[in-house]
Amino acid sequence: MQLILFLLTVVLIFPLPGEAEDAPSPVLASLQPSTSQPPNPAEAEDAPSPVLAKADGIEITADEFEASLNSLPAETKKTYSTPEGKEKFLEELIHQKLLIREAERLGIPERKEVVQQIKDATAQIIIIHLINELKRNVKVTEAEARKYYEDHIDEFRTVDQVRVRHILIRPASPDSEAEAKAREKAEKVLELIRNGADFGTVARQISEDKASGQKGGDLGYLMRDQMEPEVAKLVFSMNPGEVGGPVKTSLGYHILKLDEKKLGDQIEFERVENKARDRALLEKQAKVTGELLETLKKNVKIVLDKEQLSLIK
Repeated sequence: MQLILFLLTVVLIFPLPGEAEDAPSPVLASLQPSTSQPPNPAEAEDAPSPVLAKADGIEITADEFEASLNSLPAETKKTYSTPEGKEKFLEELIHQKLLIREAERLGIPERKEVVQQIKDATAQIIIIHLINELKRNVKVTEAEARKYYEDHIDEFRTVDQVRVRHILIRPASPDSEAEAKAREKAEKVLELIRNGADFGTVARQISEDKASGQKGGDLGYLMRDQMEPEVAKLVFSMNPGEVGGPVKTSLGYHILKLDEKKLGDQIEFERVENKARDRALLEKQAKVTGELLETLKKNVKIVLDKEQLSLIK
């Protein structure tokens, strides 16, 4: 151990071959008063940001790049987190500046409508930041989340489903005569089934939806939003085993049979507490924003010149 310490001391004190003989050793230099001045913080702040990219007089600095990247939504920013992503984003900034320069050459930024649109966009951005400031101070308690759950109980159910069969009759052409004939045919098919004909057999023979027709008209289990509104309204009002129609949609006329109805079950609060809390938070944030606006309106006198307003076309 003593030999190692000795060798380290020799290396530190004596210069290596090729070094100037009058160059002080690191140890001696560290003991001598420094002649260099410490960096000035103000000068460090004023130091120019490194240039990351150049293109015919256009430059993108590191500060610009970071500011633009950090202004993106979190999910979007993630897509540029890799080295390849950062390079892509840098190229996009260059493209943006090239397009802006061309727009400036054409005088687009000075156009009246563009100036107004920029003002409007700026106002919207400022308001968004104001609303975000308000949102940060809004919290939701468990009691508030539970109240939201109880007040909006239908939002916290499993999805209603029905198993439906249909027979489709399409009009031969878009004219009113073909439309009337298709409806008349659909009504006769419905009457046939109500008089005892097997729905599945009739679907295989007559339905113009060949895919479901081969399965006796079976469409499987469907949720409300998977059906045309007119169809959903009818089938959810029916009881299993009932036949109804004809219902007109963009496809034609449907005769419908409800095989099974599975109404959604209520989900316990404990299983959806986070969802209820998030929705209660959105509702509360909107309320706080609305209350601020009402307060601001009370503190000023708003005067509308309706006569002048009516002259604007």
